[in-house]
Amino acid sequence: MVNARPSRPIYSHNIGIPGHVIDPLTETDGWPNIGQTVHADISDMKSVLSPKELGAAIGVSESSLKRWADSGRLQVARTAGGHRRIDRSEAIRFVRSQGFALERPAILGLEDIDAVSSRCDMDDPASALHAALSNGEAERARGLALARYVEGMPLALIIDRMIAPAMRAIGDRWSHGEDGILIEHRAADICSQILDRVRSVGVIGPDRCGAVGGSPAEDPYVLPSLMAASVLASEGWDEVNLSANTPASVLAQAAVESSANLVWIAFSTEDGADQVQKVTGDLRHALDDAGMESGIVIGGPALNAVTSVNIPGVYHARSMTELAAFAQGLRSSRPARTANAAGATA
Repeated sequence: MVNARPSRPIYSHNIGIPGHVIDPLTETDGWPNIGQTVHADISDMKSVLSPKELGAAIGVSESSLKRWADSGRLQVARTAGGHRRIDRSEAIRFVRSQGFALERPAILGLEDIDAVSSRCDMDDPASALHAALSNGEAERARGLALARYVEGMPLALIIDRMIAPAMRAIGDRWSHGEDGILIEHRAADICSQILDRVRSVGVIGPDRCGAVGGSPAEDPYVLPSLMAASVLASEGWDEVNLSANTPASVLAQAAVESSANLVWIAFSTEDGADQVQKVTGDLRHALDDAGMESGIVIGGPALNAVTSVNIPGVYHARSMTELAAFAQGLRSSRPARTANAAGATA
């Protein structure tokens, strides 16, 4: 992991679990928490589409959509009157897996993509995202990330290759005065909007494995854990993000209550190898005492000086891509929760 620590960590911090993103103004002691902003426009997106609407979005005929649905390439439900309806998440899965270009993104609730119009944006999206975040161009920034997601790029790579480098560069402005504070706080809020939007169009299904995570006690940073949660959600996990300042005992309790297969810890404050070992060990012991065999994944710049964590069942992920790979491997080796089991723990 590349560590790009800003000069004023009381306001800003690198991402705490795989990736390298700044997380400003995310204290949980009553201050406004921009990292947890609820964006009402997400709830306004249309949840189901007709074949005609999806066809218009990708520039194909309604009859082609119906044929693909009947062949099983596209999953549909039927109304009481027998009409086909397509869940929006399934529509986006189909677009991503089949490589379709969106002609009318707004039909899928992805109108931000229309803000990405220049060839320069498409040729160098990482630099374009840095510019959009620096200038406070939220719609353009969301569009740049969403365009890559719809094209098939995993969210983990979007964070590792686009969001993280942009936020590291923005973090360098901390040493240049209050304008840097403004730019970084604003950029972090836009990043949370990107994550909210991707999570809102994520994978759905009855066989989702469960994950729980957050940042340890006295670690006040929210964005790192939100990124980890978002990556897991994009990989088809049913995740519960407990966010900042969460003791190991609470993480373990949540894991037991939700029958979680995976627990993540986002370490953002450098408290030393001994503290990392203690927090992770406490979590492992609590899970073992409860009869839980959940995998534990840890990460973040606080672990740069930690060469190893010698605790069985603990994995140190050094990027969001590594987190996604670990989750994929764990998911393939363990049974997913059934819908009934998940509901019983709700």
